[in-house]
Amino acid sequence: MKRIIRSNIGVTLFLIALAIRFLFSFSETLFVEVYFNFLFPGIRSVQSALSFLWIIPGYWVFVILLLGWFVWRFPKSKNFKLFIKRLANLAGGTLTVFLFLWGFNYVDKGFAERSKLPESAKLIDLSSHYISIMDTAMAYRNGIAGIENLNSIVELENLPSDSAINSWVKNVLSEWDYPTKSEISVRRIKPTGTLRRLSIAGIYNPFTGEANVDNALPSLPLIFTTAHEIAHGYGVTSEAEANFVAFIACMQSDDPLAQYAASYSIWRQIAHEINKTYEPEDLEILAAQIPQPLYDDRQAILQQYYKYKGYFPKVTNALNDTYLKLQGVEAGTEDYDGFLQLYFRWVYAEN
Repeated sequence: MKRIIRSNIGVTLFLIALAIRFLFSFSETLFVEVYFNFLFPGIRSVQSALSFLWIIPGYWVFVILLLGWFVWRFPKSKNFKLFIKRLANLAGGTLTVFLFLWGFNYVDKGFAERSKLPESAKLIDLSSHYISIMDTAMAYRNGIAGIENLNSIVELENLPSDSAINSWVKNVLSEWDYPTKSEISVRRIKPTGTLRRLSIAGIYNPFTGEANVDNALPSLPLIFTTAHEIAHGYGVTSEAEANFVAFIACMQSDDPLAQYAASYSIWRQIAHEINKTYEPEDLEILAAQIPQPLYDDRQAILQQYYKYKGYFPKVTNALNDTYLKLQGVEAGTEDYDGFLQLYFRWVYAEN
């Protein structure tokens, strides 16, 4: 028996990890006391303390090690059965580490429930919110120092520091008992456009505790995506909730640029919903009300995005969708769209 376990150690550990996750899913108290309040904060502290070791982004290290393993383990003869067994153990071991370092957080009830965000029972007039948020965005835009001297929003250089964004996210999450004592290391991924080519703006690395953000992102999405990935680092698993936390963090900061980034983000979310549901003539009426500076900023950001089109967007989306569903996120990649509903629930809670 021991020999079988040793020869299948990765798969065995993964089955044990799945059993632990099963127990956590049936006992919120067990999950909170053992993992969320004890193990996870300790993991985050260690990752934060060791962040100086990662001279290059952790994902590059992971890719290099994976390629090295395949070169080392790829069968020199026709013994593919042994290779598949080793591959299964590698996958099982990797998934086990993922679950312990961060993945168990998918069991958590989530930020919306933790913050007691009420359900919105009112009818929502998208067009009025669309116009209102544009006015809000312009008010914040007018408060950005030196913006009148720029030819384009993507030329902005004095962006908020990663430390400042960390503090904004911490202020939001610490109120609801998230483990926020440590800092989340932020990496700007290079070569520029690497993640964008994979149809990704940013990604959190649970193995090293790094928030990875593509260096190609223009100013406003860069700020918002950084806050989004930092929220993941503190245990927020839902994509919609990470967006919502990023929105609240930026809006509650005292930085007009961050507040503009948040306003711009929710404006695009509302626009996305309007484009799906409104008639063409109604869309033209709303489009005519976009302030020229906001319109120009939108075009500049799109032009920056167009420089780095995804290689295989459908494949990337399908993989991400499958990953989220395997973690219990029933909506898959559609979970991102839940940001808008969280925003409306917050609006009505504030009012």
